[in-house]
Order: sequence, then C-alpha cells, then structure tokens
Amino acid sequence: MIWTDEADALLVRLWDEGGSLSYVANGLQQAGYAVSRNAIAGRKHRLPREAFKRRTTTSLMTFKPPPKPPPPRSNNVTKMPPRTPLTVTEVDAISKTPGVEYLDNGSNGCKAILPERSGKWKLQKVCGKPRGYDYNGSMSSYCPTHFRMYTNPLAVRKQHA
Repeated sequence: MIWTDEADALLVRLWDEGGSLSYVANGLQQAGYAVSRNAIAGRKHRLPREAFKRRTTTSLMTFKPPPKPPPPRSNNVTKMPPRTPLTVTEVDAISKTPGVEYLDNGSNGCKAILPERSGKWKLQKVCGKPRGYDYNGSMSSYCPTHFRMYTNPLAVRKQHA
C-alpha cells in the first residue's frame, strides 16, 4: 500500500481514539484501504511521535511485586517405610488380572500395561485397578501392587520349566 497523507491522518485519528492495531486496521479497511494489522504497526512506528496525542508510557503497565522467597527447608528427614519385595504369588496374581482396554480406563485406573491386546482393534490392555499412593504420599499412576512391582525387585525369580 502507498501511504497518503489522508491515510496517515485517519491512522492517527483512530489511534488517538484509543483503538488497538486491529481497531485501526478495521477502520482503514472500512475506509477502502487494503492494509493489514502489521502494516499499521510498521507505519505507526515510522510516523513522528509528535503526530500522536495518545502516549504509551510505562505508567500504564501494572506493577508486579517480586515473588516471595520459598520458606526455608527443614532438616527433618522423614523415614520411608521399608520396601518389601514382591513374592512370586503376587506376581502370578497380577498376571491373571483380566485388565481393561486402554481407552476404557478411567482417570483413576492403574496405567500398568498388560502383555495381551483385545477387542476389534487389538488395543493394549491396562490393569485398571484403583490407583494408590507412592512413597511421598502423592497419587501414583499405578495400583499399589504394580507400584511395588515397578519400584522393587522380585524376592524370588520364577523358574521356567
């Protein structure tokens, strides 16, 4: 677009009304000029400051106080309960879990992936039992049994015959 004095005057008037760049672009487009918002920004930047009555200053910006420092850490060490390894019977019980399809698993279901697939689309199956808590007391992605299985070694390895 070739900027004329008429287009510059309209840009300054719309800007001084308190309009945004989009508002000014829409006003110029309604007046018959083919301009974009970015063209308005570039032209406004190139015009002398004295042409505009409205001033943008830092006083319009909101002041944000600096963030508060975190509270000091305590030196108290919390003792975790001893980890007990899984027994072979617990692992066998897990392998006999029918499970649910991944897409049918709710937000509170265990996310442990089972080895078999099912259904028309052969989707992966997951445990689906209610989720438990991890050692820090926050919600885990797994049921208590799978959590122990993934964080502890087996007490006795299964013997394959």
